[in-house]
Amino acid sequence: MNFALYGYGPPNKREWIVVDVGVTFPGPDLPGVDLVLPDTRWPAFPGAVVYRGQIQLKPPQIIQLLSGHLYVNLASASLPRGELRGQIIPAYPAQLDATLNGRAAVPPNGSARQANASFVLTGSYLFHAIALDADFGARTIAAFGPARHPSPPHSPVFTLDTTASVVIPEWGIPGQPGAPGQILSSGALMLTDRQTAQLKCGKLFLNISTEQYPRGELRGQILPADDDADGIPDYVESLIEQLRPHAPKRGPH
Repeated sequence: MNFALYGYGPPNKREWIVVDVGVTFPGPDLPGVDLVLPDTRWPAFPGAVVYRGQIQLKPPQIIQLLSGHLYVNLASASLPRGELRGQIIPAYPAQLDATLNGRAAVPPNGSARQANASFVLTGSYLFHAIALDADFGARTIAAFGPARHPSPPHSPVFTLDTTASVVIPEWGIPGQPGAPGQILSSGALMLTDRQTAQLKCGKLFLNISTEQYPRGELRGQILPADDDADGIPDYVESLIEQLRPHAPKRGPH
């Protein structure tokens, strides 16, 4: 962990804010870097006015906030409906998965193949891994959206780079999708704020095109991992559990 201390106000009446920030580990886009530290320069520009305060959130509001479903809107006298607007995007790691098959393709097809993909989103940095049969011959693997769209639009939201691939051994690869003998391809990319929001809200799907099915042989929606199927992503439940006040330890009777 790392933190920054900021003071503001006159010297004889100064107030202080401690901002606790985290560190992260780099991906393949930063070779030779061991640790990524946050930019603790704040405010972002000289002369900025800082507003601070606190509010009490109800459990449904906490879930919405941690799920990235809320945004901040700043209204001004000239633009009372809002001059500045931005989505509140949590920066903690979020696990997402996609199961692809021919039945979900548009149009559906009789392909007997399947594919599984996993994603880890930290802020706007997306790590991806997808497992395919060794003889699959995928032409493109790309994400499209929104998921309700009947067929992939002309331009994908983002395309997965699958040049880094390994054969999954007979004992598998812990924490990664796929079965022994399949090809596991992985990589990483940076997303825009809009792409990040779409991904975390489950609005994107993954589409794999082949020579036989140029519009898509396999397709599957990218959804936050939800092992207990209660409608709340696992990473949100984990954070809520961390935020629960711990019961005080009982002393000896």
